[in-house]
Amino acid sequence: MKDDLVVSGDKYTSAYGDACTHSDSGPALALSSSGNIYVWGDNYYGQLGLGDTTKRDNPTKLNYSFDGKVTKVLSGSSSSYALTDTGKLYAWGDNGSGQLGLDNKGQDVTTPTLVSTDNSAMAGKKKIGLSDDG
Repeated sequence: MKDDLVVSGDKYTSAYGDACTHSDSGPALALSSSGNIYVWGDNYYGQLGLGDTTKRDNPTKLNYSFDGKVTKVLSGSSSSYALTDTGKLYAWGDNGSGQLGLDNKGQDVTTPTLVSTDNSAMAGKKKIGLSDDG
């Protein structure tokens, strides 16, 4: 299936509805109709998910084998998230205070990592959720 990321000058959009997201000071994510994620922008904490902390000026495909098709993406200033059609949530980026809900508190995460629903790192933390309809 062909991706539908549209590049026009320095603007990037996706024909997949509201699938582009970005923070003014962080990463930008675009989701194609085939479920591929394209990332660009700041990457100080690895929030692009590419395994490094190098800033990208142009969309770069995130090559990762998610459990299911990615249906939603979300980015903050220093972290990024993806939700699959199987209900799995993945997180990456700044985890200095354990905010990604992963066991490696204090360590940045430079690739998408599955957030476990019974993760001890979530104990005592505020939690967020994302429904299938956004």
